[in-house]
Amino acid sequence: LDISVVVVNRQVDYYNADIQNQIAQFGVSNIVFACFNSTNFPNNAFCNLITRNGPAASGIFNAFNIEQVQNPYINISEQLNQGIDVALDWRNDLPWDIRMTTRGELNWTTFNKLILNGTVVNEFLGQVGEPRFVGNLDWQFDRGPWTVNYLLQMIGHSSDNPFTQTTLTNFRGTGQTVNTSYVIPFYTESTLSIRRKFDKFSAEFGVKNLFDQAPPAISVSDANSPGREGTT
Repeated sequence: LDISVVVVNRQVDYYNADIQNQIAQFGVSNIVFACFNSTNFPNNAFCNLITRNGPAASGIFNAFNIEQVQNPYINISEQLNQGIDVALDWRNDLPWDIRMTTRGELNWTTFNKLILNGTVVNEFLGQVGEPRFVGNLDWQFDRGPWTVNYLLQMIGHSSDNPFTQTTLTNFRGTGQTVNTSYVIPFYTESTLSIRRKFDKFSAEFGVKNLFDQAPPAISVSDANSPGREGTT
């Protein structure tokens, strides 16, 4: 049994970016969060970008719902971002004339802060939507005209629990107390494809989400879904 390994690329980069005076969209979720969590709610510039239903809207769950959020381009004073990127690329010559190529792109974000008008408004690394780790691992097997490719996409653990109320004493006006959880565990999704080369064309067949992995579910409540509904 003879297996040879050829390392094509192996790279580890630490980055520390400090970008000043950029123009970007702040993002709908960031606008809503900055409005509802400001000390002078609802009298701030972020709340002025949000249009909501009135108290007389039909249905108990429609009153004060958010109808529209404007997300214009704005001046961002400074953005700080730090992390580590790992790139891997190597080949293995396997038995039966099979060549395996492995590629990996991994990223760990260690610090992320967005400053608007001299005030820190977004420093929520690790919350849902901003995981500390994301990465891809790709295995490709080649033999003659055949290629089999397996891609593993990875999204790290994230949680909104440190940033919001998790015990609701009057859940949606029912008078009941509920405990919520806004934690997304480490999640993976697999993609498999098979390609056959012919003289003048190639045919490919693939399956996304190979193992039918359902995405993680988190609690939905007035406290943590301001993008869908609001509170008085």
